[in-house]
Amino acid sequence: MDHLRLTFALCQQQGRPALVTYVTAGFPTVEETPAVMLGLEAGGADVIELGLPFTDPIADGPTIQKSNLKALENGVTVSSMLDMVREARQKGLKAPVLLMGYYNPLLRYGETQILADCKAAGVNGFIIVDLPPEEAIRFRNGCTKTGLTTEDRMKVLCGIADSFIYLVSRMGVTGATGSLNAAPCPHQARQGSVWQCARGCWVWYQHPRALSECDLRCGWRRDW
Repeated sequence: MDHLRLTFALCQQQGRPALVTYVTAGFPTVEETPAVMLGLEAGGADVIELGLPFTDPIADGPTIQKSNLKALENGVTVSSMLDMVREARQKGLKAPVLLMGYYNPLLRYGETQILADCKAAGVNGFIIVDLPPEEAIRFRNGCTKTGLTTEDRMKVLCGIADSFIYLVSRMGVTGATGSLNAAPCPHQARQGSVWQCARGCWVWYQHPRALSECDLRCGWRRDW
């Protein structure tokens, strides 16, 4: 997580939000994914979310659902996804990489094993969308040991997060939308041990003005 913290700190020093981008591992092909990650970094991405394909992506809209299905058709597994990260690192990728997805594939792989293998491959952290904080303590503690995340509920989240709070900026699933809530991140996400608030907004081409009006302390994520 140190790499991630340093990245957010650098962006803050530069007076700009961090650009957090997303791509599904194995889409459009397994072979192209490392190059896509390198391209995202070359295009200005500060952090890369690498989506782990899953058969039931309940928080995602049609676009990412289709990319998940295509990646699964391409034979992507947790192991092959880690190979993609490893290859991208060997080719010079410097940006922090977050494994983003659902808990079931990680549980099946084994919590202890996934933490060790992710660290060896060059993964810097996780965004697990269906693992509530009340049930995430064991996994979070494992991340800490490995070196790799109502107001009362926000305090719970801030208390167990390591580097940032991932804030979903609108109700619904991922994908292009005609509206965007650019309200500032809640103040609770800026207190205590949490240094940054990364807003998941599912940006599309009509949103650059909304992004420019957002509080610069928020990092922004773009789905392609």
